[in-house]
Amino acid sequence: MKKKTRIILASTLALALVACATVAYIYKPQQNNTDSNNPVVKESTDKKEDSKKVDDNSAKPEKRDGYSPDKPINTGDQQSSGSKKSVVPIVSGYGLSADKQYLQIDGGVNSIVENGGSCEFTLYWAGGSISRKSSSFAGPSSTSCHMIEIPLSELPSGVDISVKVSYSSKLYTGESSNNPSFRKESLR
Repeated sequence: MKKKTRIILASTLALALVACATVAYIYKPQQNNTDSNNPVVKESTDKKEDSKKVDDNSAKPEKRDGYSPDKPINTGDQQSSGSKKSVVPIVSGYGLSADKQYLQIDGGVNSIVENGGSCEFTLYWAGGSISRKSSSFAGPSSTSCHMIEIPLSELPSGVDISVKVSYSSKLYTGESSNNPSFRKESLR
């Protein structure tokens, strides 16, 4: 009887191990390599020191620190505007230059990869605005705008300042919808 009990116990243990291995294999988490291929994560920091990254899904300024989700836009949902297709560029980040004299802003379009487009960054507030243009360049999976710099001396104090970016090329056009806002005093 003792030998039979050992065989039953060993068989039950082996069956339990096989069941656990099967469950672990079925529910094994998938590895996600999107961060290693995302040009925003690999962003150069040689010109940026105190960067604030924009979360384009956030409504409150205190929740804006950190990278935006940068989810690619489904290109199948693009609508045609005349002969150009509509895209939605993003303001991907802003911050002070190393010498703390300039506001640096960058952005791009996640749903396309092309060279030759142009970006226009507009900062606006109650009673005024400033715009700067830059060219764009193709990355591995998106189109990026060259960073622009605006002297802090050109920005007003004590008011909310919002940033938007427009993108235009031979094939695409669009304006951002994440439009982060900040106060000049909060950049220091």
